[in-house]
Amino acid sequence: MNTKIGTSFGLAMLLAIGVIAAMLAFGFFSPSKATADVDVEDITLSSATAGASGQIQIAFTTDTRLVAGSGQLIVTFDATWGVPSTIAKEHITITTSGSTGGTSNPTLDPTIVIGANSTVVTITVGDTNPSRADTQSLEASVSGTDATSDHYLTFSPLAAITNPTSEATHLTSWIALHTTADGTNTDVTPATSAHMTLAASSYTSWAAVSTRTITISPTSGVNGTSITATGKGYVTGSLTAWIDTDSTALSIPVKSS
Repeated sequence: MNTKIGTSFGLAMLLAIGVIAAMLAFGFFSPSKATADVDVEDITLSSATAGASGQIQIAFTTDTRLVAGSGQLIVTFDATWGVPSTIAKEHITITTSGSTGGTSNPTLDPTIVIGANSTVVTITVGDTNPSRADTQSLEASVSGTDATSDHYLTFSPLAAITNPTSEATHLTSWIALHTTADGTNTDVTPATSAHMTLAASSYTSWAAVSTRTITISPTSGVNGTSITATGKGYVTGSLTAWIDTDSTALSIPVKSS
């Protein structure tokens, strides 16, 4: 009898161990991702003109400490943004909040991966306050809801990132921010990366273009001269142009470049 009880207990233990191992394998005991590591609070452009190259500032908070020299911020731009293949670290600044906050450049030039649907810029955090003798990391944000708890990641106009040139919608022209703790660099599409379908609030969908422009080339010529009208900030379509001499309307195909 004792032998049978011992055997049953042993089998039960083996079964329990097997169940626990399976749960570990399927991630049941993994850290919860319900709370995003990074929350984007605001994105500000110095220029909202289609195709313009201006300053882009991302205000964010983070629940996790990013160690200087190894912690990374990952910015993903929808493919409608013009992101160059290289950006000098001097054209990117990180301003941190808190008693040890300061402004600094990344520790090295960012890694840029241009995909068919998006461009991923990986930034390694450096000493966030070079004015101090000791090395400062990017600390978790101070508790609170006002701007004093925000960190700021800023791309200067010299970074040469250009605004989208086509009409922006909530499914396009988005910018996403997260850290290496949230995921890996992937070439994501607007269909799966717009704010409506993303599980993590560390991403934001954002429409940028508000100022539309039209240029004519050439601007003068003899009768019969062919001209091209280029619209920025519009969807592909057509415009109606009036000739000053007799107010005759012409329909000219326009492609948003």
